[in-house]
Amino acid sequence: MNDTGDSYENLSRRTSRHNNDEMKLYQEMMAERMLCMGSSRVNEALHAVVENKLHETALSESNNSVLERNRALLQYIATLADSNKKDDRFNYEFVESLIEGGANINITDQHGQSIFHEVARSWNVDVAKFLLEHDGEINKQDSFGRTPLHVAVSEDFAEMVEFLLQNDADIDVRTSGEIQAPIHYAAKNGAAKSLKLLLGYQANIDSLDYRQRTPLQVSTFL
Repeated sequence: MNDTGDSYENLSRRTSRHNNDEMKLYQEMMAERMLCMGSSRVNEALHAVVENKLHETALSESNNSVLERNRALLQYIATLADSNKKDDRFNYEFVESLIEGGANINITDQHGQSIFHEVARSWNVDVAKFLLEHDGEINKQDSFGRTPLHVAVSEDFAEMVEFLLQNDADIDVRTSGEIQAPIHYAAKNGAAKSLKLLLGYQANIDSLDYRQRTPLQVSTFL
């Protein structure tokens, strides 16, 4: 139950996935260059779909009650991720009950994907606020080094990107192997709105990945 006395289910905006149908034009010259240099690459959006299998580190939990609550939490999020329907609703009260029973809000699947990765992909920012209120790790990296910010910019989910940046998401965090920052992910996925936000928060336009490529070079690499 929230502090207004209304159940979360009565607040449809708070429980829903976001609607990303509206696309605003981005006029900033550098980002325009990054997106319009003739690349024929297919958009490579990152789909952070949480799977229903606990990461091996979570299986070491000695308290069976906590372990089962962790399984239940991961199963719930994996079910939502697999459904991926616009009319899905996030059940705050159910998740909160699991957390109060000892479940770890930062539990991850076999690929290191957390609830925050899934929420950053497609859920209303109110769900992300809920995670932060319950000690969700905003800079949680999966097994590939990707954070919720990498996910949000890949989907060009501008509202979530701004929320994450306003709440101390690491703007220069790097993935494993490719050593790519969120701005590389935004560039290679043609994420115009997210590029504008990242640049506004002083993301490094000359940031280099493991092959010494800038975001501009990554966006045009075939």
